[in-house]
Amino acid sequence: MNMKILMMLLLCLCISPLTYAGQVSVGAVVDQVLETDIEATIDGFPIPSMNISGYTVVVAEDLRNYGFDVVWNPVEKTLIVTRNNKRNIKPLAVNKSEKIVVGKKLGDVLYTDIKTYIDGENVQAYNIDGSTAILVSDLAVWGDVQWNPNARTIRFTSNVPASGETTVAEDDKTDNCAIKIEKIATVNLDLNFEDQKYYFEGEEVGFNNQFAMISLEFLARKLGYNITEGGTKNEPVFTIQKDNYSFKVNGKTSKVQRYFSGLLYQTDDLDIKPIEKKGVLYISDLDADFVFGLRKAWDEQTGNLHLTYSDYTVKDYGIYEIMGEQFTIHSSIDDDPSAYNCFVYNKTLDLHSNMSGHSDMETGKFVHQASVMLASGHNELEMTVVYDGRILMLKTIKNITPDYELNSLNLENMIGPFTWIKISKPLQGYVETAESEIPLLGELTGADNNYMRVEIKKLDETSQQFVEINSQSIEIKDTQFDAIIKFGEGVGLYKVSGYALVPYRYGQSGEAELFKVFVRCIE
Repeated sequence: MNMKILMMLLLCLCISPLTYAGQVSVGAVVDQVLETDIEATIDGFPIPSMNISGYTVVVAEDLRNYGFDVVWNPVEKTLIVTRNNKRNIKPLAVNKSEKIVVGKKLGDVLYTDIKTYIDGENVQAYNIDGSTAILVSDLAVWGDVQWNPNARTIRFTSNVPASGETTVAEDDKTDNCAIKIEKIATVNLDLNFEDQKYYFEGEEVGFNNQFAMISLEFLARKLGYNITEGGTKNEPVFTIQKDNYSFKVNGKTSKVQRYFSGLLYQTDDLDIKPIEKKGVLYISDLDADFVFGLRKAWDEQTGNLHLTYSDYTVKDYGIYEIMGEQFTIHSSIDDDPSAYNCFVYNKTLDLHSNMSGHSDMETGKFVHQASVMLASGHNELEMTVVYDGRILMLKTIKNITPDYELNSLNLENMIGPFTWIKISKPLQGYVETAESEIPLLGELTGADNNYMRVEIKKLDETSQQFVEINSQSIEIKDTQFDAIIKFGEGVGLYKVSGYALVPYRYGQSGEAELFKVFVRCIE
């Protein structure tokens, strides 16, 4: 009996909530993150863990790889963790014990006002370099947490282990989108036009000056924004803010700066210079559309303006697709998609995403896709969700690496408007072989010459960069190609890329990538 009590006390000491007394400002350093030799597992799978003030914590977002849904809402500033037994299990790499330096500082713990919920209960959470840390013990609502001080382990065993059948949440099987935008409220403003002026319910709110010029203060007030005036008398600057989104309008320079969570996102020029009258700043309807994310309808007969503004909730499920060197994110919106967009910017490569979209007839939502190439090694990405110029979410995603084993190979593909390739060998975008060569067989039509250039690179394990080791010229005879691609550099990961000169419209031509295959040579 005494031993049971002792073990319970030890468990409580290991998993007790961390609290800090007094008023602490957001972003203040409140503790340190230390390396730990305690092995943490989720249903037997190891998960990276850390030490804060003697307690074992894990990154909440990492739980997406262990049978949980973790949803971030930037508008409400909440992180919601729920059990999803049908999530695919993809355990993360954990440092080996011989490489661990117990007590080594990994970073600072920052105080955060983000509310974290586990199974509906608000729990203590901490900001660690933009991620949210929680105590392992808080997972006990879905099972059992066992702390073994002798073995230096803390293990969570769920009541119902994840089966790995799908990546879609139980309560939302309509799509696999990482970002889901839903309209929650709408404001309609009808502006009457009389004697070259605009009125709202009898209040004068604007005037005509080739364009409709609307009071910035009026728009902010009616749409639920706070507005403050700063700058100088000769150069006034107005700050307009609602939730995490804000923008500053310079009445003299026509510059507008857009922010999210206090961080400057971008500086733009307004289309029409603002006009100040009697201390009131007026902006054009065109610019109001952009900075507020408005929809407008103009009555050609009366000159009246109808403005529509919608509030949205944003849910980030963190479901990202990595296939080879391509990162893809899907998002959906249940409203007019014409002004909606999701951008991904690869800071490592200074590369912006390609975008496409379609309407899902089954769900009635517009599904948007953004894809960007990844560098070998670690990538830092910036993801932005906007409605016109209004920023709904701005997020940095760190340490994204390619997944070469999931590289996709299009066996039949159009390259440009006139060139077509069909590949018979290899049949996958990733190949493992004990040989120092692979066959390349297929058909190429519509190219500007009778050969293709095959570039062979090998991954340098130290620099994590692909280094070119060879290039082969493959003859195309009667549209057919049949060759052996040789490596000759021993075991390792190779990238094989095919290129040809292809025609484009208006007499233009250029070298284009035809295919990309990753080959791992093994002993």
